[in-house]
Amino acid sequence: IGSTLRILSAPQRSALTAATPDAFDQSHAPDNLRFAIECPNDGASVDGVAKIAGWCFDASGTIPEIRVRDAEKITPIATGMPRPDVGAAFPNDAAASYCGFSGTFALPGGAHDLIVEAKAADTGIWYALGRRQIVATPADLRVALDTPTRMIVDCGRVRVSGWCVHPCLRVMDLCVTAGMLRVPCQYHLERGDVG
Repeated sequence: IGSTLRILSAPQRSALTAATPDAFDQSHAPDNLRFAIECPNDGASVDGVAKIAGWCFDASGTIPEIRVRDAEKITPIATGMPRPDVGAAFPNDAAASYCGFSGTFALPGGAHDLIVEAKAADTGIWYALGRRQIVATPADLRVALDTPTRMIVDCGRVRVSGWCVHPCLRVMDLCVTAGMLRVPCQYHLERGDVG
């Protein structure tokens, strides 16, 4: 925790806030706000999906809403996750044990300037906690064919099985094509072995 805890001084918060999009919706984060953004690291390269994780609480016992801003796109992030490590580091703050936040979201290929923001419960004002500049590579469809195991098969019925997933998009239609024949496949079947 010690290496990731960042309590920004007023000048640091002011500099970060001034560079944040929609500055009218930003303000100086209060001094009692405690937080750390653990991932992604600044300068990270991701494969079409970004993960944001960390922790945030206010010393009055409030766990603020968290969101990530990427240009004009705003993504809410789940909060209230257990963080016993933070609770141990701040034993006098009841909110510290459940102040974790985490979320994933799709990104198109290219450079992204992500700004993590927290909303004050008492004023409704969003505060910039930190910025991460990352690069996303375009996400590709991931596919594996389980059967047939050989690419040359005997004439007749052939069972084709496997899996496909896209990290950013939902697969809506899946077919196997062989020459002029196009056969619809069952999909959205559970696969515990595909993580």
